[in-house]
Amino acid sequence: MLKKVLIPLSIAAALGAGVFTYSSFQQNEPEKTAAAAVQTQKDLPVYETNGSYEVFSNVDDMEKKADLVVVATPKKAFDQRKHITTYFDGPNANEKYPENCFTITDMKVKKVLSSKTEAKKKDLDITVLEPVGIYKDNDGVNKKLRFEGYEEMSNSKDYILYLEENDKGNYNIVNIVDGKFEVKDTAKKADKDSYLSEHAELHSNLEKATKAKFKKQLAEFTE
Repeated sequence: MLKKVLIPLSIAAALGAGVFTYSSFQQNEPEKTAAAAVQTQKDLPVYETNGSYEVFSNVDDMEKKADLVVVATPKKAFDQRKHITTYFDGPNANEKYPENCFTITDMKVKKVLSSKTEAKKKDLDITVLEPVGIYKDNDGVNKKLRFEGYEEMSNSKDYILYLEENDKGNYNIVNIVDGKFEVKDTAKKADKDSYLSEHAELHSNLEKATKAKFKKQLAEFTE
């Protein structure tokens, strides 16, 4: 089913932005302006956007949608990855606002849990498009824009990912926030008003079901 939500008006006013769709993140060659890798400072101001995307309420449906289910970790820290932002012109001269904003994350696959194609091997390199990125605002300050409360993956952690391949050979995360889980359990409080704070029960249920489904394959990472 499609989840349709609107960007909060306060953020829309601040960004001058409209509603994003997850399809916005499915290309790694934006049609408009693109920014190369940027170095970002810690504690960036964070803005959140919402939009439309396909939602699954159980792991079997997520696995059917996914081309690949893996345990993987990013190769680089977030501020060393390539952040892509396209902009549209604002109502005032010299103003630009983010239209699409995502991060190209190169990852090392440590284990393939499920695959629609011929079994892929351990130590596979893949690229995931994360629905979070860095953009330069009109005040000249770098800021973070994330989709549905999505938090970027850390290169010090392993993740279980449900992935769908796009026509560029890169991967998008199925179910957005709910298609990504840390392998090791972590006590984590969701940001107020983020997707996870509203859908904590669904996320928890999907995480538990995923870890139960792949318990044997995950043993080497959890012992």
